[in-house]
Amino acid sequence: MLPEPPLPAIYTFGQAPQNTQQAIVEATAAWCAVEVTKVLFCGGEDCRDSFGRVLYSPKKYEELLLEEGIPSIQLYGILREDPSHTHTEARQLALHCKKMKYRDVYVTGSVPHQMRAFAESIWATVNYYPELRVWSRPPHCGDNWHERIILSQSQEDPKPRIETLADELEKMKKYYQKGDLLSVEEMLAYLEWRDKSVN
Repeated sequence: MLPEPPLPAIYTFGQAPQNTQQAIVEATAAWCAVEVTKVLFCGGEDCRDSFGRVLYSPKKYEELLLEEGIPSIQLYGILREDPSHTHTEARQLALHCKKMKYRDVYVTGSVPHQMRAFAESIWATVNYYPELRVWSRPPHCGDNWHERIILSQSQEDPKPRIETLADELEKMKKYYQKGDLLSVEEMLAYLEWRDKSVN
């Protein structure tokens, strides 16, 4: 059971250009349906990948959200850490929500990235602001699964979008072993607490 809308915010994880539209559409849908009051995104300077390409541009992201009709007063770019990646974005989101005393927040991204972005958000919440209830808001717009895309900062060549799902699962396994993600049992315990706390 979700909390009564509107939630204080939805956070759109930074996406490479070919994946941006999914997060923009989902954030816009939440805002237009008055399910959230603010749209948060990864702010700061352009993020370049290890090959020097601009992988994510906060300015461009904000322009796209404005084009969708979201007023600038309802947008907020959370400054990111260096290096910038999903893990540090999730940490900055949890710290921002704590500073603002948010009780709930949605997170969204692109389809291949959503599962890891949500798992990273749970990790950051448990470690930095355990009172926060974080909710996954997966994108509903589908892109061509066979389109060749760049999803990751370490990915040199484009690959079919569908193949990036396996890459994301491998990353989750690696990050769990490193201690940067919770176990499945720990995530389920958090989700059980979150859901019970709504009632």
